[in-house]
Amino acid sequence: MNVKAHYEQHLAHFYGWMLGDFDSLQQQQEAFFRDNDILPKQNKRAIDLGAGHGLQSVSLAKIGFDVTAIDFNQQLLDQLEHKKGLLKIKTVNAEIQDFDKEAEASELIICMGDTIAHLDSLNQLQDLISKCYHNLIADGALVFSYRDYSQPLTGDQRFIPVRADDHRILTCILDYLDEKVTVTDQLYEKAAGKWVLKVSSYEKLRIQPQLVEDYLRAAGFSSIKTDSNNRLYYTIARK
Repeated sequence: MNVKAHYEQHLAHFYGWMLGDFDSLQQQQEAFFRDNDILPKQNKRAIDLGAGHGLQSVSLAKIGFDVTAIDFNQQLLDQLEHKKGLLKIKTVNAEIQDFDKEAEASELIICMGDTIAHLDSLNQLQDLISKCYHNLIADGALVFSYRDYSQPLTGDQRFIPVRADDHRILTCILDYLDEKVTVTDQLYEKAAGKWVLKVSSYEKLRIQPQLVEDYLRAAGFSSIKTDSNNRLYYTIARK
């Protein structure tokens, strides 16, 4: 199953539950932007690629950005619309690699939550980075977060408990290929007192931080910083 179909038929229905308390996560995300000096300084335009239900978009809008939130899943964008209130956020249903057709030149572009791994190929990642560079104004910033899949997990390590409560149990199972990893989201959901199993799989690119930095330099970015936290890598590049 491709990524878009996986979200439409499976993951989008419990995506917000999977991540946890929105307000707490949003405050953490806002703190990340402030701590890394990701603040509006020029035209205030920001583009959120793979915006989902709005953790990053809401955070950017709260610190003063005018945000264009792009995602291929309308169900998640509808949740974002509900959460944004009076914040300056415009939602667009589109593929992230087509963002340049939907948004004006900006001082900030972000693509977070491992979204770049949803692309079909490393060539597509290179093209996206090039488009980001050309869409950013001088001194603009590009922010990625992603998981490093370069070292395969084996045996029991492939089974990752994500979240569980009295009504749902979600486990993520990873199977490594040469250039991609197959991700299976296994959800047990209680209905009418019985546990019902729902399973769906899709593929992610096996991305590693050094590769991302190499692509950023090749595109023309001059200042690149990568850190890791809670199994995610964060790369900030400035034009």
